[in-house]
Amino acid sequence: MNNAYEEQFLIRFSEGNRHAKLKLKAFFDYAQQVAAHHAEIIGVGFDALRQQNQVWLLARIKMQFEEFPEIDQTIRVQTYPAGFDRLFAIREYRFLTQDGTMLAKGTSNWLLVDTEKQRILPPQREYGSLLPKFDNLEIAFPLLDKLPQTMENTTASDQYKIRDTMVDINNHLNNAEYAAIVQNCIGVGKYPRTLQLNYQNAVPENEILNVQAQIDDQGFHVIGTFEDKQAFQATGTFMP
Repeated sequence: MNNAYEEQFLIRFSEGNRHAKLKLKAFFDYAQQVAAHHAEIIGVGFDALRQQNQVWLLARIKMQFEEFPEIDQTIRVQTYPAGFDRLFAIREYRFLTQDGTMLAKGTSNWLLVDTEKQRILPPQREYGSLLPKFDNLEIAFPLLDKLPQTMENTTASDQYKIRDTMVDINNHLNNAEYAAIVQNCIGVGKYPRTLQLNYQNAVPENEILNVQAQIDDQGFHVIGTFEDKQAFQATGTFMP
């Protein structure tokens, strides 16, 4: 794919599930890493923004999976910025085999936040001149909507205490950990065809995250809450 930033990953044993397939958490780990590295290269990364008391926060991401690669397989992960939608900066992801076969693709929406004033900034005004324009490249999911706030029936529930190993440099539950929680909810041997995660409130260390899920043959809906706040929502469909 022309103009996309790319890294390659050899899938480690710790990144595979009991069937040797790549875990959902690892997909999101890879996406997070390539996005962070590419942002640094173009001048809008963590260190550059920290000097301006700013940070990127992932608000929404949706992935479509074609195939789950296996342990010891090397895959290519590509990313590129894809413009703006209101207060969101859009970033795309493509997961490929070494010969270019599509494994997964996704779209993410990011918010630019002033950490001192705790307010959202318009990313196009702040950094539109720095972000490359890839008008010729695809946006997998042009519109990432809000998700339902409630569910009709709860078929599974769990609790997670947020430990130090789950917290990232922003001092809250890392984005990829939510994907691990979703995978735990949907169960062993089930693989999503699509998955959308909406992040609503950051969960700090030592909080108790309460997770409820509604799962049937067609798909799943997961909601996580702590105190009186909704932390995240996830919804998706299963592979046949």
